[in-house]
Amino acid sequence: MNEYLFLFTIGPVQSFISQARKARDLFGGSTLLSDLISFAINGDKIEVIFPDKDMKSLPNRFLAKITVDDPQLFGEALEKKVRNKFVSIINQKTHIKNPSNFYDFLDIHWVSIPYNDYIKNFSEIESLLGSVKNVRTFNQVMEDTSFRKCSVCGERIGKFYNNSKVIKNLTPDAVRIENDFTFSEGEVLCEVCFTKRKYSESSFPSVAEIALYNVIQELKDDEKYIKFKNVFGPRYDPELLYEENLNDRYFKNNGIGNLIPNLDNIKFQNEEIFKERKLKLSKYYGIITFDGDSMGKQLSGENLKDNQKLMEFHKSLSKSLGRFAEKTKEIIDDKYGKIVYAGGEDFLGFVNINYIFDALKDLRKAFDEIVNNQLKNDFELDKFITFSAGISIAHYKDPLYDSLNWAREMEHYAKENPGKDSIAIAVIKGSGEILKTRFKWKNDKNKWMIDYLNNILFELSSSNFSNNFIKTIQMEFKNLDNENNEQLMIESEIERLVKRSCMMEKLNHETDEEFNIRKKKEIDKLVQSIYELYNCSQTKNKEELFDILNVLDFVRRQIEND
Repeated sequence: MNEYLFLFTIGPVQSFISQARKARDLFGGSTLLSDLISFAINGDKIEVIFPDKDMKSLPNRFLAKITVDDPQLFGEALEKKVRNKFVSIINQKTHIKNPSNFYDFLDIHWVSIPYNDYIKNFSEIESLLGSVKNVRTFNQVMEDTSFRKCSVCGERIGKFYNNSKVIKNLTPDAVRIENDFTFSEGEVLCEVCFTKRKYSESSFPSVAEIALYNVIQELKDDEKYIKFKNVFGPRYDPELLYEENLNDRYFKNNGIGNLIPNLDNIKFQNEEIFKERKLKLSKYYGIITFDGDSMGKQLSGENLKDNQKLMEFHKSLSKSLGRFAEKTKEIIDDKYGKIVYAGGEDFLGFVNINYIFDALKDLRKAFDEIVNNQLKNDFELDKFITFSAGISIAHYKDPLYDSLNWAREMEHYAKENPGKDSIAIAVIKGSGEILKTRFKWKNDKNKWMIDYLNNILFELSSSNFSNNFIKTIQMEFKNLDNENNEQLMIESEIERLVKRSCMMEKLNHETDEEFNIRKKKEIDKLVQSIYELYNCSQTKNKEELFDILNVLDFVRRQIEND
């Protein structure tokens, strides 16, 4: 037997995961791909190099050393094994007659080369995989276009539904799923999308539950809230906490039409929950996605001073990324929101808007502590690993697919920032307007920019300051052309406008001197934070400052439900 380097990938990743109407679909698709990779690597004759095979959420590819007689036969057998596993999962979840129709659904690519020099072999095998992926093979599939398409992907014919009314243009073999609270009224799913929705046995929160996460944590032991939930049984969704959803139409569309006669009492129960509680029900939530910067260069060993240690570097990196992936669950799950997948430096999660900046900072700090500090101890590197994050802040009723696309677009936007290592945020307002901003994780003094954002957000939310200064700054400076004078004017005017917007009041126990000291301290803190946001851009671009302030003001208004 001989040794070979072997690289194996499963796709389509983005479309397979992102074709989702519910957060549950997203989680199911991600978990399914991860489990298929886990199934592939846990076989004989495979010594996995990257990623760490013990990770719970595996990326869609792995690199390994294999010891076989014929790598062609090995690769073909492994591909067949994974395809058959996918078909068996479809069959298990759907019980359809011809699951073999999905044998060629996955895009599986693999390459192998004789193993002799890891450095050269790694570069060669990555290049070969790129060439293989450029060759697209497919089987022609003929479908009757008169039949109803899937409500999620819109590509394949829908076969599964749960509806009290007649749905037109269903196939003769369409299957009605009785009493299924995961289906919406009128929704029809194809075999693949049905499998994704049903794949994970564990429940995954809806985006409304993420938006209301802070409220639910406060209410979870409240007797009135528990009684309200019990009215709906397994069909309860936190969306029902929003008064706007307590109507005939919502109940019919979500399979609880039988409760319409009890609607007045349900509204009364909802009012009773919040009667004595001053809780703010935000309708917006955040999606965080991030990916390692220039990982191709990092994996190639370009920043490794002793590239003879490349395999050792890959194994160490995969282990530390695995530990980081587990840490992300500890950081996010049941504290800030819920993770869809964490494959090392590749991440997607849903976060409550109240915690979005804290979550980002905690994730980045953990990455440096677990990944970069480990590499720093073991290897000499010219440059350590950074990652860029994209965030979309969206209304819970916005199409999930669009919100995901915005998060990924922001990730690309962050990576386009010179030097990468950035955060980009898009706010999708109900009016259709999009607010965008982008900034580095740290400034040139090695200070966290998120701390300054949190300072401004706190001062605005605490009612110490009016937000009028944000609009006034923009009105006064939008037409400035002279760059040299512009900077001096902005810096001096920011302080004046912040002072004017201060609404702090003297406390009963305070002397005038104590109040003035406290007031000056808060003014200086806010002014300094705004200065730092302005100075974080090398060009000191006033438009970037305005963008950040507008995003912060929007987040503040949603937290306050203003």
